[in-house]
Amino acid sequence: MTIDYGFLISLIASLIALWGVYLFNQRKDYTGARVVWFFSNTLFVVFFAGRVFGWYNGGLSDVMMMLYFAMMWVSNVWGMK
Repeated sequence: MTIDYGFLISLIASLIALWGVYLFNQRKDYTGARVVWFFSNTLFVVFFAGRVFGWYNGGLSDVMMMLYFAMMWVSNVWGMK
């Protein structure tokens, strides 16, 4: 059994980024969110570089990215209310 490193990277980056989304949209902690996003964005760059260079084929990692952006959208809508 092989490990899809893309999935692991996207999962970790998404969890970190969603903490930043929570800080930004619900806690109104804009500085804290930017600090958190520095780390998640670094992992997202590694993730997307891997996708571009074919280091992993997607699959679960693409599903993880879809879930991440869906949760970000929900948090944004919740934060605007």
